[in-house]
Amino acid sequence: MKNSEGAARDGRPYNSARLDNTRRRIAQSKAVCSYLGWEARETFLNNTNIALWSWLFPITYIIHIAEEYFGGEGYSAYLLRVSGVHFSPVRFLVIQSVAVVLMIVGIKLARRFNFPILMIVIMGATVLFNATTHVLSAIREGGYGPGLATSVLIWAPLGVASLVNFRNSMSGRRYWMGIAIGLGINLIVAVVTMRGGRW
Repeated sequence: MKNSEGAARDGRPYNSARLDNTRRRIAQSKAVCSYLGWEARETFLNNTNIALWSWLFPITYIIHIAEEYFGGEGYSAYLLRVSGVHFSPVRFLVIQSVAVVLMIVGIKLARRFNFPILMIVIMGATVLFNATTHVLSAIREGGYGPGLATSVLIWAPLGVASLVNFRNSMSGRRYWMGIAIGLGINLIVAVVTMRGGRW
């Protein structure tokens, strides 16, 4: 009765007011669905970008390994000359292959347990520190060392971009923990390298 009186005051029959309410609800539903669809699309794009960003690391790692193996005198000969460490080419390839597999497994686990951005920060810090060691070695030796080009042209920019782009995607404590893990990985790599690939 109340709706009928309201409709009468508006100069419209009751059925017309009811129809207007229905249309308004349909319009609101469409707006909500459109918003949710946009949000879902944005989430999908963000997840896709994160996944693509993650896979840049193993791809560029393989390119980096190729330069270390084929570049100049080869990393094994370079390491023997500058540090007196015997790291055979075969052992070098085996260790690097294991590292690539571990990186891929890490990416898969990060997606499975929902920490892909932290994994990007860890890998970004890892490649940035590794690139820094290549640059410092080149400065110390006064010339090219295997892996220098990919370090300067690919890994340093990728590392910096990763750390800058995802800085505000997590808490400061979590962010610096990721960087610390990346540094720790480099220390382990340095120890293994100086032991000639032996644990």
